[in-house]
Amino acid sequence: MPHYIFMISLNEEGRKNIKSLTTGIDSAIKQAEELGGKLIDIYGLFGEHDFLAIAEFPNDEAASIFVLSPDTDDGDIWTRVKTIKAFTMEEINSIVNKLP
Repeated sequence: MPHYIFMISLNEEGRKNIKSLTTGIDSAIKQAEELGGKLIDIYGLFGEHDFLAIAEFPNDEAASIFVLSPDTDDGDIWTRVKTIKAFTMEEINSIVNKLP
């Protein structure tokens, strides 16, 4: 299943309500599962972004619905999510082996 990395930045409201963050994470886990995906892990970060989430979804469409869905976040928690499609080493090796 394809892997995706989500770089998440909290807005001011999200920082104010950081103690209720686990409720939002539980909701995101449920939403991912409903789309046939799985949140593999979530990390808190120092720097430009506040959190990094690693997930797998059956396809780009499901990952896009996850990010864009109002059920995942109603805009009160984060200001932006940067989505990156990731490839396992096995997938990279397969791609490289197909090069001319």
